[in-house]
Amino acid sequence: MIYIATGFAEFDIRLSSEIENSKVIFYRDFLRQTDDYSVVVISTFFDRHTNKEEDRSEFINLLFSLRARDKRVILLVDEDEREVLTSALALGIYDIVMYPAEVSDVVYRIKNPATFSSVKSLFEMLKVVEHVGFEDVLKVKDTFKERFKTRAEQECAKQSNMEDIKEKEVSEEVKTTGKDTFIQTGYEEDIKRILAGVLRFLGVKKIPSDIYEMLVLLEDSIADTYKK
Repeated sequence: MIYIATGFAEFDIRLSSEIENSKVIFYRDFLRQTDDYSVVVISTFFDRHTNKEEDRSEFINLLFSLRARDKRVILLVDEDEREVLTSALALGIYDIVMYPAEVSDVVYRIKNPATFSSVKSLFEMLKVVEHVGFEDVLKVKDTFKERFKTRAEQECAKQSNMEDIKEKEVSEEVKTTGKDTFIQTGYEEDIKRILAGVLRFLGVKKIPSDIYEMLVLLEDSIADTYKK
């Protein structure tokens, strides 16, 4: 069952006519009191009483309640609602449709669950990563080729009996480049442990040792979870 709760009656009715096994609802407590649905299409205008901070906070609490019960949430939201967007991403809500939204946009998102890569730019724009300590991790894919280039250079140095000199140069480069270089031993091991824990939580049995392979596996696992 898919519940539709955007707060726009005409839009909800049109959307419901496009989606099988769906139902339009009108107040928040109904979502909390029933459990016969797996997906909810919801917007920040749903059951809104005021524009005050407490009303926004209540909406975020509702999102938390839905995710705590493993409900898939398709969220319609204005790009200016930064607090709601940040909270949604932190809760693992990636199916986000920005206003102005069309019925076809929502139908597409229901049929095609978003992946982490779909919202990566939002994570960076809203600085969500700074709150959870993954700022460097999200740069990994962008520096994938550079990392392997560095490895190749180091191997050549070893073969030409210049290992000690090369290691010293790499060490100095790491110190001067800071965030632009991911080779930070103290952080890499901590991040590996965090990623391994998340992967085990998602049911992955064989955990790779390479952090880049772990990130690719994490994205695939999240995508597979939404498909189910």
